[in-house]
Amino acid sequence: MSPSSPARTAGCRRRRVQVVVLGDFGRSPRMQYHALSLASQADMMVDVVAYEGSTPRGEVLHHPRISLRLITPPPLWLQRLLPRPLAMVTRVLMQICQLAFMMMVRLPAPGFILLQTPPCVPSFAVCRLVAWARGAKFIIDWHNLAYTLMALKHGARSPLVRVAKTYEKWASRGAHGHMCVTGAMRDWLAREWHVKDVTVVHDRPPAFFVPTGLNAAHDLFVRLTPELDRSPAAVPGDCGFLSRVAHGGGSGGGGDG
Repeated sequence: MSPSSPARTAGCRRRRVQVVVLGDFGRSPRMQYHALSLASQADMMVDVVAYEGSTPRGEVLHHPRISLRLITPPPLWLQRLLPRPLAMVTRVLMQICQLAFMMMVRLPAPGFILLQTPPCVPSFAVCRLVAWARGAKFIIDWHNLAYTLMALKHGARSPLVRVAKTYEKWASRGAHGHMCVTGAMRDWLAREWHVKDVTVVHDRPPAFFVPTGLNAAHDLFVRLTPELDRSPAAVPGDCGFLSRVAHGGGSGGGGDG
């Protein structure tokens, strides 16, 4: 079989994941843990798509299978020189172009796209589109609800907040899998937005890169990729998830600040 055969291409794709953080990756310990777990325990190639900002932990920064694909945040002068509505629209359009170009053109096709939310504008729609176009599984890691954070600033009755809520609800239905940090959020997503089979991957305090039991997360990825190797765990204390996804794809869980 030739190196460029469809089977080989599909296998390489399953072993690559794009971890998307439309923010400062260095300030997201949970997403850093996901990236490190996938790279070191699952032996996957990890492309982190995030804004320039704080320096990630050394374990992540210097890992040979983790590549930081940083993009420049929209300039601050947008808010100073343009009217607020126009500045917001311009910012979103810039983010769409940056994300789409990086994920569709600059990077190899992934097997999985793992997105941190919030923020969800425009990352939900872009990740959903890229996953469809490149044949990847789109997974959302819910840290909070974006529209509720907007409501703190603009008010719950703001038209902008209502539009954001509708968008967040609609775009979330395009995901193949979901993770969140609490059972309460899982129950809310199921009850209010009918998002089913949300996997709870709890945050873990301070031991940043300590392997944790991830059977629930592993089950999620087994459902998404049935051909995963179901062999016993190779990593003590890992409960099998990260070692098994080495042959298919997946993510780990860790702490978030």
